[in-house]
Amino acid sequence: MNSRRLARAWRRPLSSVFLKILAILLLAAFIINRINTETVFLARYAERSTRATYVRELACGLQKHLGDPPSREAAERLARTGPWRIAYRAAVPGRGWATTPRIPDLDRLRPDLIGRDWGIHDNAFFYIGKHPGGTLVMMTPPRRVELGWKYILLRVGGVAVVMLGVWLAVAWVLAPVRWLDIGVARVAAGDLGHRIPTRENDELGRLAQQFNAMAERVQAMLEQRGRLLLDVSHELRTPLTRMRLGLEALPDDATKAGLAEDLIELEGLVNEILEGARLSHGRSQLQVDAVDFADLVREAAADFMGRPPGLDVEAPPSLVLGGDRVRLQRLLHNLLANAFSHGQPARGRVRLRLESANGKALLTVIDRGPGVPEGQLKNLFTPFFRSDRSRARVSGGVGLGLALCLGVARAHGGDLEARPTPGGGLTFILTLPLT
Repeated sequence: MNSRRLARAWRRPLSSVFLKILAILLLAAFIINRINTETVFLARYAERSTRATYVRELACGLQKHLGDPPSREAAERLARTGPWRIAYRAAVPGRGWATTPRIPDLDRLRPDLIGRDWGIHDNAFFYIGKHPGGTLVMMTPPRRVELGWKYILLRVGGVAVVMLGVWLAVAWVLAPVRWLDIGVARVAAGDLGHRIPTRENDELGRLAQQFNAMAERVQAMLEQRGRLLLDVSHELRTPLTRMRLGLEALPDDATKAGLAEDLIELEGLVNEILEGARLSHGRSQLQVDAVDFADLVREAAADFMGRPPGLDVEAPPSLVLGGDRVRLQRLLHNLLANAFSHGQPARGRVRLRLESANGKALLTVIDRGPGVPEGQLKNLFTPFFRSDRSRARVSGGVGLGLALCLGVARAHGGDLEARPTPGGGLTFILTLPLT
């Protein structure tokens, strides 16, 4: 039991996104520091390799001009005419001299290049010449180590490779964030069957698992609701049929006429609920044929001609697409019925325009009604939604017509959206593929 707890306690830090990113950044900082150090080392090594022999031979040649033992006067003349710093460490105390006090003691000069008499101390070249009476030290001034273009490019290239590796590593660690972004967008668009890939058992992995569980529960609830509507609609058909048969046996009077009207309305409501449930669950098989959509638009418009607030139609002579004629007729009828139910004659006529663009049929229905607040436009296609009194039950409809229109449009591979009309009213835009 204790071993399991220790294993979980050990894995917990390793499954942290923060610690993973921190480890990547620390590793990148270490590698960049090593690149900087190695490029300076390579530059120094190259400089030593190319200049050491030359400077050593020059120092040996100059030593001959100083004499044996070295002359202080000659050393000072040489120091005035060149960059050399010269000192003589005599074996006898008090006989040594130096052209400058900035030359270190012999025990601090450690030869490390060619032979045992040459080296670098504090970025300055030095040469040690042994004499019977002492030691001659010749040193150049400290030099600034400059990287050549080759080493600058090497450093920049190495840092660029490291940064590319950091970008790829961080992108790999944060890939679930991109998956979550895509998943949220697809679920918001209605694709409840989309699931986010889960990879690591870290914070983002657990978030993805919780998102998938949430989407699965929402999908199950909506499917259950759709199945309930479908089943209830089916079950209502039998009592409606019995009611119609019973109504036929009643004597003809005002009461029978009212009941018949209510029964027809109830049957229409049940049919719309059943059709909407079928479309949303893919149980409605479209009878797809070549349909002249322009003719369907003109036929639907003819049923509303002469009604207030009036109708203006713009349609090409012909526009053929593949679709279900009956359901497309219902879609057009519902769109026009909605526009005429809420249009106001004093504000303008209903406009119906059909055109083709980018391989799609584009149908626009514009009414001049009271409109809907922009925040509620997305709810227009929700079953039984009514925004206010102007779109209440008394205006004719229970909020199923537009939901059915959207279902028919998507079943045909198209879409339907609502926008506010400039100056008041609503504009519905239907797109259907022509192929």
